[in-house]
Amino acid sequence: MKAWKLIVAVSLVLVSVSGCSSRQPELPDRAAPAVKAEEARIAVLLGADTSILGEPGVCKVRLLGQEAGASFAWANCDALDPPYTAISAPLRVDDSKVTMPGDGAAFSDTVREMFPKDLADFVLNNQDSPEVRP
Repeated sequence: MKAWKLIVAVSLVLVSVSGCSSRQPELPDRAAPAVKAEEARIAVLLGADTSILGEPGVCKVRLLGQEAGASFAWANCDALDPPYTAISAPLRVDDSKVTMPGDGAAFSDTVREMFPKDLADFVLNNQDSPEVRP
């Protein structure tokens, strides 16, 4: 009887843990023409937006998802001229409006405000992953 109780207890724990863990969202296929086109569009938009680097730059983009007309991506941008500023950050793009997360302590909260929940969790838990970066 003790073995049966142990099996039931372990099963309940496993079910609870599996229900709480977040699943990885399905990321867009980077080989798909529509994904390539959206990454290119965002890269050009960011490179021309002087509010991001303080001057024009060159950007590489990884599209992480799209929902309700918004694109969610990670971008690496480098300025073309000195002082050669750079950014690497997740961002939200609504048409031509770019929203970037806050710095420091505000980073996680603003990513959660900008992104759908499953994608925000994935980005925050995998910031250094090659799956997230361009």
